[in-house]
Amino acid sequence: MISLRTSADWTALVVEVVVAPDPGEIFSNTTKTSAYEAMVDFDAWLNDAARAWFGVVSFSWRWARDPTTGGALLILTAAGGLFSIDAGAQSTLGFSLGVGQSTTTGAAALGTIAPVGGVAVRAHMRQLAVGDACTDGAVRPGVPGAAHYRPSVSFVGDSLDAGRTAAMLATASNPRIAVVWQKHLDAWRTLAIGPIARTVASTHHYKFDLNVSGEVL
Repeated sequence: MISLRTSADWTALVVEVVVAPDPGEIFSNTTKTSAYEAMVDFDAWLNDAARAWFGVVSFSWRWARDPTTGGALLILTAAGGLFSIDAGAQSTLGFSLGVGQSTTTGAAALGTIAPVGGVAVRAHMRQLAVGDACTDGAVRPGVPGAAHYRPSVSFVGDSLDAGRTAAMLATASNPRIAVVWQKHLDAWRTLAIGPIARTVASTHHYKFDLNVSGEVL
């Protein structure tokens, strides 16, 4: 999954959650501009000790590929009780109005890309540029511990993913920044995105190579 920071108005993410018999409480997003980052904040708010349902109902979330759009579906689940939610998150996280439910699955979240082949993030480590070399050693052009992260990020997608990628990149903020899931380490990486190269991988698939760098705030 790739979750882009977008130029949309994310302050519109104001959602009321009710866990009966307690009165509803309202979450307001003020700073996050990507679906992943906003969902992390929403989940933390739902499980905060200040909530009326703390200690009785707990929440968790996950994501899945939407085979209809090529985006990511966010799935919110409650353990220990049922919850209701209004439509305040529909335009961003994809959650629609729901009453008395233990799980809700949104439409494809804004700015998300979940290609059919997954996303490969390799060599997420500090890497120095090539330095001058001599017969008895090498001169490094910097300090390894302060070098930039220059991972390799790529994915293979079908025509649906190609269309989704183009559409979501058009919504990206400037500079383009995304949070990318590194599957084999189960970690989320925040990266700046430069040019993206698309090549034909097969009759119905394309390979996307992303020029990225980190660390990004």
